[in-house]
Amino acid sequence: SFLFLQGIETLSLRVQRHCDNAIELAQWLEKHPKVTGVNFTGLPSNPYHALGEKYLKNGFGSVFTFEVKGGFDAAKKFINSLKLTSHLANVGDAKTLAIHSASTTHEQVNEAEQLASGVTQGMVRVSVGHAPQIRVLHGRLATSIVTGGPVKYMIPVPSSITR
Repeated sequence: SFLFLQGIETLSLRVQRHCDNAIELAQWLEKHPKVTGVNFTGLPSNPYHALGEKYLKNGFGSVFTFEVKGGFDAAKKFINSLKLTSHLANVGDAKTLAIHSASTTHEQVNEAEQLASGVTQGMVRVSVGHAPQIRVLHGRLATSIVTGGPVKYMIPVPSSITR
């Protein structure tokens, strides 16, 4: 019970860090040439941004999706290149997690059914964590999200995440 109480006492701080890291990563990805779109309410380009500002007073959450240019194969290659980010379906973890839904959680349905449920072939879902792993990446951006070889530092983040 001691550990549980300690966890509860710092929960709001950890969740705020999740939210702060997510907005930083989403902003960076939105500008990346190998990303064709980012679906995150925290971005002004999102059609629900105004509603998010109205109702989400302490941040926009830490789970969002982005579309890797090149579709299914490029997104799968991206996921298979992860080094510091875990390839898991969980959300809300201390570490950053990513998954390619079209080849995992929605692989049992055909492409039309995937599209009907909002899953595109190049979509990657990210659950941004608060753990120091985000800060380890500071200054070590991959030159592109999908490269010819393994990506050394995955889910690149802007240098402003140095907390």
